[in-house]
Amino acid sequence: MMIRRDVSLMDRSFVDRRTVLGCLAGSLVAAVWAAEPQSAPRIGNPLAIGNYGMKSLPLEESIRQIAAIGFDGFELCAIPEWNSTPDQMNRDRRQTTRELLKSTGLPLVAVMENLPPSADDQVHQLQLERLRAAIQLGRDLVSDTRPLVQTVLGGGKWDEVKMMLRDRVGEWARLAESLEATVCIKPHRFGAMSTPAHAAWIIEQLGHPRSLRMVYDYSHYALRPESIEGELTIVRSMETSGPILGYAAMKDATSQGDKVTFALPGETGAIDHQAILSGLAATGYHGAFCCEVSAQISNQPGYDPLEAARRCYDRMSAVWIKAGFPRGTR
Repeated sequence: MMIRRDVSLMDRSFVDRRTVLGCLAGSLVAAVWAAEPQSAPRIGNPLAIGNYGMKSLPLEESIRQIAAIGFDGFELCAIPEWNSTPDQMNRDRRQTTRELLKSTGLPLVAVMENLPPSADDQVHQLQLERLRAAIQLGRDLVSDTRPLVQTVLGGGKWDEVKMMLRDRVGEWARLAESLEATVCIKPHRFGAMSTPAHAAWIIEQLGHPRSLRMVYDYSHYALRPESIEGELTIVRSMETSGPILGYAAMKDATSQGDKVTFALPGETGAIDHQAILSGLAATGYHGAFCCEVSAQISNQPGYDPLEAARRCYDRMSAVWIKAGFPRGTR
């Protein structure tokens, strides 16, 4: 695939989105739905959670408990050291898990990996094999949908590593397309690719392949008054993210002095999740919103994964009700 030269971040599609998204603020949902005919069907956005915050539980128990709590979807963690990695999922266990997802009515919304690209060719080949294994695991668990693998891209300084990230992610995208899958790259506030504009640059440089999209997680954009995009408000972050969006995660971010820490979604009230739900729906996004329990929380002494999941569900299900949005059905 030919790689484009370094071009402006804001192409025509981004500018067109600015007109649509400029009206998004606060309670967006009323304006969005009021413009629709009363008979128009509403496509639900599933409220999901995964076993990333349930490392201590067997995968099967995580699925049962998540279904019992009431979530609409499940994200599987394939990161090494979890008991749901591809090498711990033999043929029989994959079949059992597939049947369990079906019987509980939980669609597999994504596979979570942690694949920081590397300039080292040998490491890069190992990462490609891990990506291939994650995609195959997703396909084995739900064969009738296009597997989606989401990952952050690791640390470093953006200007120093962006070309390497572009080239390596380009190979990921080609692999994913050959396997009829999608890779979603996630800007992380502590990573080299830390803003939606960074992700947009990579995707633009690679020609917008359909196998490569971005994960939207506002906790990584909040409380950042200075960036290449200016203050990353919800509206501004969506102007860039809308055209390349493939997946969405939800959690809180709050500042303690000069340090930003993560919290369960809705726990601090610092992030307007209703505006995020409404705004992304207005861009045409009908995918899952996955509650994420940060390792900053799950690594704390006395952490209870099921209590954390219940708190996520209680707060975020209330957001759907308040917004008047339908939920994804099981």
